Amino acid sequence: MKSWKKPTDELVNKALASIRKVTACKYFFSRLENPLWLQPLAERGRFKYPPKAQRFDDGTVIYPYWPEIRYLKNVCADLPHEVIDLVVNLPKVDNPVVYDGILDIALQLPGEYSVKLKDKILEYAGMDHQYRTYKYASLLEHWTKENQTSAALELTKILIEFVPDPQSEKKRKQRQESVSDWRKAVGTLLHPIPKFSHWEYANIISKGVRPLAEKEPFKISCLLIDTLVDMIHLKTHKEDLNNEEDHSDTWCPRLYSQDNDHEDPEKILVHTLTYTCEKVFEKRDDTVAVLDRVLRKKPKAIFKRLRQHLYGQYLNEQTKPWIRELILTHKDYGLWEHHYEFQQMVRCACEHFTDTLLSEEERTRIFDAILMGPSKENYLHWVEGWLGEKFTEKRFRERQQRFHWMQLRPFEPVLFGEYETRFQKLQDKINKSISDDDYPPFKNEVKTSGVLERSPRTPDDLDNLTDEELLAFINNWEKIDEYVKGSSFIRINIEALANAFQFVFKESIMPDVNRLKFWMKNRERIERPIYVRVMIYAMQALVKEKKLRSTQRMVNILCMGLITSRQRTQYRLFTRR
Repeated sequence: MKSWKKPTDELVNKALASIRKVTACKYFFSRLENPLWLQPLAERGRFKYPPKAQRFDDGTVIYPYWPEIRYLKNVCADLPHEVIDLVVNLPKVDNPVVYDGILDIALQLPGEYSVKLKDKILEYAGMDHQYRTYKYASLLEHWTKENQTSAALELTKILIEFVPDPQSEKKRKQRQESVSDWRKAVGTLLHPIPKFSHWEYANIISKGVRPLAEKEPFKISCLLIDTLVDMIHLKTHKEDLNNEEDHSDTWCPRLYSQDNDHEDPEKILVHTLTYTCEKVFEKRDDTVAVLDRVLRKKPKAIFKRLRQHLYGQYLNEQTKPWIRELILTHKDYGLWEHHYEFQQMVRCACEHFTDTLLSEEERTRIFDAILMGPSKENYLHWVEGWLGEKFTEKRFRERQQRFHWMQLRPFEPVLFGEYETRFQKLQDKINKSISDDDYPPFKNEVKTSGVLERSPRTPDDLDNLTDEELLAFINNWEKIDEYVKGSSFIRINIEALANAFQFVFKESIMPDVNRLKFWMKNRERIERPIYVRVMIYAMQALVKEKKLRSTQRMVNILCMGLITSRQRTQYRLFTRR
């Protein structure tokens, strides 16, 4: 340990007298590392009064830096008890910069000391104003590694929660006024948001929550279930709260994803819940049944989808009766095509358990129900009422045959007799392969509460433009939520155009040095940040797929080159995760 010299009272007083200016004070405390200064400084009250936020009449708010917190960070490893005692007794202030320093101290200390600052950190996590929130993910990771899972769980609960849609009141009023106008009602959809940016939320989940789930999968699963329930509640208008339907097949068509960093927070939450529940089912202990009971008590459709997914992934004697229950109580065999998770569960279970899953009588009842559908009345209403086309018996028979083929397909391993013959004939006639992705909801479609979102021009069309023409097009196209003529279900918007542009940038522009140079040279001419964002996503996707020879550092340099000076602060926050 380094030998430190104890300062005299005269030296301390002289030093404090010389640092009355802010810049001198910052320099002094940032460079001071002698722990023996702590007591005399504390006796002089230097650690009692952290600065509050400064608010001005024009609405401006300044969060002053507190130099003393830097010194506490410098000496906390040498004097953990003394520093902790000073920090926990600090008064609550509305200055996030002060709490940012406390996070730094917590990250410096071993877990057993670090968690003693938990109450101050939870105090900060509950504040409206945050500063450098990427440190939360690091702290969760630190506490998890140090086996301080209880404290990590408490912090996680606050960090991952959602807050109401900022426009919720306006949208509720608008919804009441537009009950008879479906198109206007679409604009009243509620979108709760996390406390942090999408990037920081993804960072907290990937770096903090998922590692914690490795140690406490059941507790994290329960916490995420409660968070998802609250989020759906915030997403639902008051008059629809008792409805089991949650429209999750539109805002989260898949329960899992390989790329959570670029997903919406709502999807990230569901994908992480699926991951943690899978960890519970992998353990095959008593918590599996407990978790299943918890999921059953949640009435919303997404929890039933999650159960179907879990049962289909973990086939054993424990899940077998749960699978049978879902199959035998299903009522829509002849009405609607199987849902993605349901058909996947059925197919996997039939392949695994074969004839022991369902008796011949039970299968006969299901197969007969399938062959009774679909309803000609429903089909007639759809074709003439929605599509505006003329109904024909030939088209209905084709629809009926395809319906039977798709409905029987998950049961293929356990078909018998006339049902097996029927399926084989349909298979031969249709002569196409079928996969899980052919069942709704369809992942390759971008949906928003039942509405398909379409780019004004396809990726191929965009790729046929010169770079100058493409730049002009993305800058000038600005129609908001324009519906395709004759359809209330297809909406053209900038988000879909950005997705198409991202595909072109990744597949055509990035591999072409000359085209990439054009976009780097003309980066400041890109008028909308959404296109800069998808260019960054495209670059990172190529790195992950190992299609670029350049290192991640080089890609970061490219990304920084895309962003103008006024955007760099936000981007640096993003890259720190």
